[in-house]
Amino acid sequence: MLVCMAATGIAGGMALSAMAADAYIDSDGTQSIVLDYYVKPNTKIVADYAFLSVTPLQSRVFAATGREAGLSCAHYINGGGNYAFAFRNGDGDWLNTAVQVTTDRRTFEIDGPNKKARLDTGGELTKEMNTATPTVTAVYPLALFATVKNEEGTYLENPGSKVRLYSLQAYESGTLVMDLQPVLKNGVYLLKDAVTGKVYGPVVGNTPWSSASTTPSAAATSPPRRARSRGRARNRRAGTSRRTGRSRAARRLPCRRRRATRWRFQPDPRWISAVRRRR
Repeated sequence: MLVCMAATGIAGGMALSAMAADAYIDSDGTQSIVLDYYVKPNTKIVADYAFLSVTPLQSRVFAATGREAGLSCAHYINGGGNYAFAFRNGDGDWLNTAVQVTTDRRTFEIDGPNKKARLDTGGELTKEMNTATPTVTAVYPLALFATVKNEEGTYLENPGSKVRLYSLQAYESGTLVMDLQPVLKNGVYLLKDAVTGKVYGPVVGNTPWSSASTTPSAAATSPPRRARSRGRARNRRAGTSRRTGRSRAARRLPCRRRRATRWRFQPDPRWISAVRRRR
């Protein structure tokens, strides 16, 4: 289940601070999000997050694989339980920060234009490293809590990540192009891009995103029923059909079916003869 809420007042005694009061979304390891964004060599990504568990290994905060010819960009837990990342052409040379993963809230930044990556804790620099110099765009879209392995974004790898995400921004040559923030929409918590207005939900698992204390009811998440139109109500009172315009009495007249036009109204010949005689 994905959970989005503000940290203030959480049972369990979380320490309160200006940072801790921010809204966030939790993935319990059963959901992932595929974004409508392809990482470029001039991309800078800033993620404000915390791992909820130091396992499983290979858990992703975000990732875009570059198998074959595209750009690889990712931040994750490596096989040694350390923070690791990649920003390069193709696959391979995933860099180890040598910083052991904890559940502390951190900020990780991959700065393509300046070829730098840095890990901050509480606003203080923990580790800074150089990146490679990619020259191509990612062939697969960027994903949260997993790695996309096809262009359609339907095949995911490492989807078991347990991550608390406060926000994620993407810049291109210094211009903000994506700003993901948790929002509440129709009783369900989602991620909204403050730049484009696009809203993202989970693509793995069927559990709806909800607040920590309540789960949205079916009435809160389903579309409202269409109100009965005045014309329909008027037809019901008058005893006429909205589809044919005929009265109930006319619909009770004896009819017979045509073979060529099934269910088409055809008056009984006896009724037609009676009308002709009156004329």
